[in-house]
Amino acid sequence: MEKAHAEILPGKPDGDEVTDDILSIRIVGPTKRALQMIDLPGLIEYHHEGPRIVSKIDSMVNKYMAMPQSIILAIVAADNDLNNAKILNWCDKHDSNRERTLPIITKPDRLRRDEIYTLIRIVQGRDDKFNKFNWHVLLNRATEETVEHVSAEERNRYECEFFRAEPWSELDPSSYGVEQLKHKLRGKYFAAAKRELPAMKLNIDRLLLQEKYSSLSEDLKDDDLKRIFKLAIDRLKFTAVEHAGGDRKYETSQFPDDSPIKLRSRIREQDERFCEELTNEDPSWMSPLDSYVQLSSQGILPTQPLVSKPSESMSSGHSDRNDRISAVGEKLDKTRGTELSRHYNPQTIAELFWNMSNRWEAIAKQYVENVYTCCKMYFNTVIKLQFARTEGSIRGADGTEVDGFPNVASVARKYMFNYIIPKLKQARQNANLELWQLEQDRRDHTKNHDKRFIVSQKDHRNSTQFRSRMEMKRSQLLMGKTTVADNHTIDMENLAEQMEPSSLLDYRNKKGEEFLHDAEAHYQIVRDTYIMNVLTQVQERHFLRNIVKLIPDDLCLTEIQELIKEDDEAGRKKLELRQERLNLEEARNILEIWSED
Repeated sequence: MEKAHAEILPGKPDGDEVTDDILSIRIVGPTKRALQMIDLPGLIEYHHEGPRIVSKIDSMVNKYMAMPQSIILAIVAADNDLNNAKILNWCDKHDSNRERTLPIITKPDRLRRDEIYTLIRIVQGRDDKFNKFNWHVLLNRATEETVEHVSAEERNRYECEFFRAEPWSELDPSSYGVEQLKHKLRGKYFAAAKRELPAMKLNIDRLLLQEKYSSLSEDLKDDDLKRIFKLAIDRLKFTAVEHAGGDRKYETSQFPDDSPIKLRSRIREQDERFCEELTNEDPSWMSPLDSYVQLSSQGILPTQPLVSKPSESMSSGHSDRNDRISAVGEKLDKTRGTELSRHYNPQTIAELFWNMSNRWEAIAKQYVENVYTCCKMYFNTVIKLQFARTEGSIRGADGTEVDGFPNVASVARKYMFNYIIPKLKQARQNANLELWQLEQDRRDHTKNHDKRFIVSQKDHRNSTQFRSRMEMKRSQLLMGKTTVADNHTIDMENLAEQMEPSSLLDYRNKKGEEFLHDAEAHYQIVRDTYIMNVLTQVQERHFLRNIVKLIPDDLCLTEIQELIKEDDEAGRKKLELRQERLNLEEARNILEIWSED
């Protein structure tokens, strides 16, 4: 007790303090009853530090007295005036029918002879002011008995001798002494227990309904285990196909809109992010082809960035189209082979395209990784749902057969790690191999039979001719070679001379512009095809379209048994829960027997 006092109230050796801390001393044994003894501070009327301590003690005592399952031992010293004992008023307040109260008078050896007779009348119930209580008298140990460690037997013998002497011998033997107090307490204890039986039984029933107990099951038979696994896999496959297709069911609606279980929505987000990133990767300066312009203006596709980033193989200093054309012209000069003069290798267009599209594979690989992550998060969520008992089974609508695993979290984790993850990794590897096929196609000879390419070439020639005409007209006006009457005409001979490159450099740049335009037009058309190929041949083919192939269903009995096998800690916890459940069931059975009695 002294050690506990030092821990709870350090620095206060005199014990002149009250706290809410409880010192609990537990005594366990085969013959010990489930009884808690709570020794509360004695009631006081005054404290030198003020009313705080007094109020705190009063509040603490009232709290425990108000508990309906408590037995109140109201102790009053014999030399105190019972009329001033506020504990008796609280007994009236909290236990008006006296079912839980046992008032005890102590220190009877301190009374004068006339006071003894008054106390005897009270204990015998002959005093109208106090006859509603069933009093009991105890003789306290003397101080020397405590110091000299007098045994309990000696103490009881001395107490019996005290009450057998005059005038205490007038009391009924059942109203004094420790041994008789034990009998009274036993009666109160069992009476209180009987009153609490219905509530205790309801509480035990409520505890047994807790998930940690209700989910416990006995070891499954082999046939039941295989049946449960097949049902769980069938549910998982059916649900996965629905979620991959974007179908919605009630259970899906119970999850947030951004939940991984809404698989098609999460993949759609990755699709759009991939398309946008690849579209914004466009390094060309040319306007998008008509089909793209129309879709962008309608808000269907992202608008092209105002400034595109050239590929790393082109100089970062090319800030306008003329610089870009000049750079392509230099490339034409530096890559000449056996062509005749003023002819250039058409393979240069392919090289320009390859430089522009160099990052496609890296962007697509990241897209595949994102799709893999979405699928992984999806299965992490959905397996737990489909491997658990269905609501119909829990409600008994499907009979008494269990259709899910009791330790669903552990089973789902093992199935995910041992079977789903390897399948997902294989799908990711196959998807990346499919990307490699597309990458090889990108690196191959340039092929383009899209009519947009021909139309784009024609539009480019018309635009070039139109610019030449406008430049010729401005030149004529500046030189005063036209009048107001003929200012809408152009000298065709001069125009032809102007359109003909005056030098090899001009001719080279003209060809450079044509090559650059064709490479950019080819880039835009092939990019759109590449996007569709990645979405269908890579993502859909290897992940969502055949999602059931990612769910292994051919596990043998041994593998299924390994799934439900618990680790040592989980097994120990399960045994503890089973023992707890057994104890509760036994307690409920005993309470039912007592209730019948």
